[in-house]
Amino acid sequence: MRGRTDRQLGADFYDRMHSEIAPSVTRTRYDGLFRKIVENIRGRGSRSVLEVGCGSGFLAKMILQEYGCAYRGFDFSAEAVRNAGSRTGRPDLFFVGDALDSRSYAGDYDTIVCTEVLEHVDLDLEVIQRWRDGSWCICSVPNFDYAGHVRFFNRNEEVMARYRGAIDIEEVVKIPRPIVPDRRISTYLRNLRWSRNNPSEFLGFLGIQTFSRLGGWFLFFGAKGNGGKSGW
Repeated sequence: MRGRTDRQLGADFYDRMHSEIAPSVTRTRYDGLFRKIVENIRGRGSRSVLEVGCGSGFLAKMILQEYGCAYRGFDFSAEAVRNAGSRTGRPDLFFVGDALDSRSYAGDYDTIVCTEVLEHVDLDLEVIQRWRDGSWCICSVPNFDYAGHVRFFNRNEEVMARYRGAIDIEEVVKIPRPIVPDRRISTYLRNLRWSRNNPSEFLGFLGIQTFSRLGGWFLFFGAKGNGGKSGW
């Protein structure tokens, strides 16, 4: 399904977005998704990770703290790269790069992590084509629309149809958005109160079909194929 924008937005949009993330922020709504990614990296026994679209470094910090493999990350937002370096205390691990530029993939890696990226890119399949054949790929795409999304997905089958020609997908897992990202009961009660006139959202906050009612991510993983293409 198409997203709210006809074409992908430029780096200036993401620079503004990342400039609004305070250095003091430690938790995000993506923590549950990121934890599943780290579990997958650990289960795979990855030795070196390249993160495509490192954002402000929340996932990088989790990988470095909880697994400790060799890691590098890039983003086409210079603001995001600065944030990531500051958040992890390792600015040497990050660089400004374009996911469609083969030079961004120079160096050793056995695992690609690409989360919250493919839905923002017009040429998402061409991005994947630049990844090293045989590398382990861990990716996510959303089931909800948002500023900057050029597409989103409603069903596992849609994710498979678009990406299985480029990645030998082993599994697609649904990760619902956290009901209370900051784990505060006051936040939960406030969300319930604000959603009382929206029955679907209210049920989502009660834990009933949260993925479809409040949104979430399709996490999928598998080995990079030999360059096959899929369509949408």
